Amino acid sequence: MNLIRLIRYRFFLLAGLFPYFLGQTVAFNIQEELNEIICPECGFTVERDTFERLMKYASEAMRFGYHYRLVYEDDYRKEGRLSSRYALSPLGIALSFAAIAALSGVIGNISYDIIKKVIQKIKEKSSNPDDSSAKSYNILNNEEEFRVFTMYIEDFHNDLQNVIPEIAAAVIREMIVDKTLELEDLGADLKGEKDPVYYLLQASIQVRRKKKPHSTDFADFWKKIE
Repeated sequence: MNLIRLIRYRFFLLAGLFPYFLGQTVAFNIQEELNEIICPECGFTVERDTFERLMKYASEAMRFGYHYRLVYEDDYRKEGRLSSRYALSPLGIALSFAAIAALSGVIGNISYDIIKKVIQKIKEKSSNPDDSSAKSYNILNNEEEFRVFTMYIEDFHNDLQNVIPEIAAAVIREMIVDKTLELEDLGADLKGEKDPVYYLLQASIQVRRKKKPHSTDFADFWKKIE
C-alpha cells in the first residue's frame, strides 16, 4: 500500500474512532458524495476535508513539533550540538487526538476545563497497544506533561520561532524529508515521476508555507463532550 493510500486509509479509520472521543457510542458514517462525516446518533457533522486536514496537521505537530524536537533537544543538551539523525516511530493515534485538543485551546480558545474533559475521553478510549507507550501515558495522565506538550504544539503552530535555531532547523529538515518522500510516492502513483531535486524543492516550499488551522475550525468541535 503506497503512502497516499495509507494516509487515506488511516483517516478512514480515524473517522470511525472520532465519535468515541466526543463521548458517543456509534461510528460516523462517511458520505463520500456529500463529503461529510456524520454521527448518526447526535447528528454532529464535520466536512471530511476539514477533519482530514486537522488530523494531518495535528499529527505533524505531534510528530515533528513535539517528538522530534524532544529528541534533538536532548542531544543538544548533552553534546551542545546536533550530530545524529533519527527515524522515530509514531507515538500513536491517541496523541494525534491530544494534539487536536491542544490546538483547539491554542487556536480555538476552547476552555481548559473542556480540554481536560477531552483528554479524559481519550484516556478512556485509547486501548490500542500502539498508544500505550510511556510517553503517551505520561502526556495523557500527567497534567504538567500535557501542558508541556501543548506548549510544544503551540510552538510548532508558531513556526518554531521560540525554539533554539539549530533544533528548529533540524525539525524543519525532518519535515522536508518526510514531505519529499510523500511527494515522490504521489508522483509514482500518478505515473508522473520527476527528478528528485524537483520533489525536494516542492517539499521545502510546502513545509515553509504549511496551511494552518483557523479558530473557526474548532467552533463546535467538542460541543457534545460530557
